[in-house]
Amino acid sequence: MQLGTTFTSYGWVPKDADHRNDVEVTEFDAPRTIEFTGREKGEDFLNTYILTAQGGGTRIDRTLDFPKPDGIGGVFFPLVLGGFIKPATNKGMKMLKANLENGTS
Repeated sequence: MQLGTTFTSYGWVPKDADHRNDVEVTEFDAPRTIEFTGREKGEDFLNTYILTAQGGGTRIDRTLDFPKPDGIGGVFFPLVLGGFIKPATNKGMKMLKANLENGTS
């Protein structure tokens, strides 16, 4: 993996069990930082991972930056963020941790 690497990612979102994103590595400072930019419908979704040595292991902090909806979608967005996006992000981080600890990533 290096700056500019591209790949296709599939994940689940409501009403789209095989949701596709075309992704590019837009920042890569091994072993400290990696940023992926997914592009969907002309908008960028940034996933930044900061890796920090900690107690004989590695702490991974993830930041997700994405466009916020306008209009009525923006009114309900905090509910979607708290009820779906944050739990899904936490689940993904737990899965990453398990895969890394089991050597299956």
